Formats: sequence, C-alpha cells, structure tokens
Amino acid sequence: SLGLATLLGGLCGGVPMNATSAMTDLNKEGIKGDPLAARYTVAIITLLHLGMWGSGIPLVDYLPRFLLGGLLMQMGGGMLMDWAFLVTRRLQRSGRMVIWGMILTSLFSDMTRGIAFGTVVALGFVIIRFSKLEVLKYHVCGVHFRSGELYSSAQRAILKKYGDQTEVVGLTGFVFEG
Repeated sequence: SLGLATLLGGLCGGVPMNATSAMTDLNKEGIKGDPLAARYTVAIITLLHLGMWGSGIPLVDYLPRFLLGGLLMQMGGGMLMDWAFLVTRRLQRSGRMVIWGMILTSLFSDMTRGIAFGTVVALGFVIIRFSKLEVLKYHVCGVHFRSGELYSSAQRAILKKYGDQTEVVGLTGFVFEG
C-alpha cells in the first residue's frame, strides 16, 4: 500500500520524501530490530548533512521553491499536531482556544490570517490576565505615613497641616499599564 500511495502521490505532483532523511520508510524498515544499524544510520546521515552544510554548496538554489515551502509546511504541521493533540492536557483553556482558533482560521481563510488571529487573541488573553493582578500593597494618607527622613520643626508643621491631603500608595508585583 505504501508503494501504491507513493506512485499515486508522484503522479499527482507530490514529492515522495520526508523532511528528514532518517524518517523515510525505507530507513525505518531497514533498521527495525537492529540497534547497531540504527546507530550507524544516525551517524552516517549526520555526517552527510554536516558535510553538505559545511561544503558551502548553495543547494537551496537548485531546489524548487515549492519543495522548500512543502518542507516548512510539513515541519509546521508536525508541531501543530504536537500542540493541538499531544500536549493539550498541559495547556490552559485559553491556550487551547488560541491553537484551535488558529487552526480553524487557517482552514477557512489562509495561514497568515490564522497566525495573525492567534497572535491577537493570545495578546488579548495576556491583557486580561495581567489586568486582574493585585498590585496594591497599601494605601494611606500622609497623616498616618511617616518616612524615615528627619525633618525640621517647620517641615513637620507643614506635613501635619497638609498630611491629610497627601496620599501614599505602595505597589508590589508587576504593574500593568494596559
């Protein structure tokens, strides 16, 4: 069935490959049950990749743009699957709403709007969360609050006279000005 799917995909214009050469079905089947072959495969693929990158050959210039776009989309799709399904139990409800909102927006519109929608909604959730933080430590008038400063008798008389018109606010934590 894999061979038939590869043949049909190629006839329809698809590329029968994976973004990572170590994850191809041929490689997976070849090393199944043999840990030594798996280690050699990882070492050989790593050396080939490092040799290609280190050679300075502009490989990207020889690859069609749709192939590079497809590789990025495949990697992004894998990350999306991880976040949408595999780690949802570790996300808060707002995080799940952002991810599924991005997915649905991307499905019914396009990916750029999906990313923009997710960014705006995530920022909205951040604003709501930070605006609910309690930052007021104390709030007193100047009559009840004394600084550690030593004042002259004239300064103390002014503070005593106008102290009830002065407010002292102590803040703590993150001050959000949104």
